[in-house]
Amino acid sequence: MVPRVAPKLHTVYKFFLNTVAYSLKEDSRMRKSVVLLSFLLLLAAPVISGASTVAYSNLGPGDSYINWGTWFGTMAGNDKNGSPYSFTYEAGAQFTSSATGTLSNLALGMFHSSGNNNVTLSLSSDAAGTIGSTLWSATYSNNLPGFDDAYYLSGLNGPMLTAGSTYWLRASTDSASMQIWEGNNQAIGGKMGRKEDGKWYYWDTTADAIAYTYAMRVEVDPAAPVPEPGTMLLLGSGLVGLVGYGRKRVRR
Repeated sequence: MVPRVAPKLHTVYKFFLNTVAYSLKEDSRMRKSVVLLSFLLLLAAPVISGASTVAYSNLGPGDSYINWGTWFGTMAGNDKNGSPYSFTYEAGAQFTSSATGTLSNLALGMFHSSGNNNVTLSLSSDAAGTIGSTLWSATYSNNLPGFDDAYYLSGLNGPMLTAGSTYWLRASTDSASMQIWEGNNQAIGGKMGRKEDGKWYYWDTTADAIAYTYAMRVEVDPAAPVPEPGTMLLLGSGLVGLVGYGRKRVRR
């Protein structure tokens, strides 16, 4: 995660640099001291992060995965006796977040199979190893990739995830479609779920000879730090010093 300075603070720092350049031409030691002190005080101002942080990932190099997973959606047809059948499935994967922040981006080993090109993704809490309440859900149309490509979603503005907490990411589609969610190629096991005609079934591959779970990367936007009173006082002092010096320069 690469931090960046907030736009307003960036403007302040730019003003400071211009002020320093001017002050070096002055003879007054007092003015130089004011500028230096103001700069040191401004260093105490908070730096706001603008980059997403990976909260969970089992994707391989280049966001690769294996062609070994499950399909979700609806399978319909006629059996050997000519009787119609229809089965509807939903897929889910458990993960534990390693960072705190709002859900921002997803990368999934998921692609379009048949029917309509759409998917509904949902984030749920964990209830003693099973899928709990829904925290966030959104439907996306006409953007699932083709076979063997990773599926990317960004700018989700989802719910807050907490480091150390466990969640479920679920995938479903409409009754006329079928999509594929493949497994990871990093031998990372985990708990998965499959909803068949309204009932969830769970299994855990952590201890299996071939460990895998559905391929995904979850990213969050960390919450901006809340400045402490002391930090805000230092920031204010720095700004007062610079503003006061700037006014003296204008008067001259």
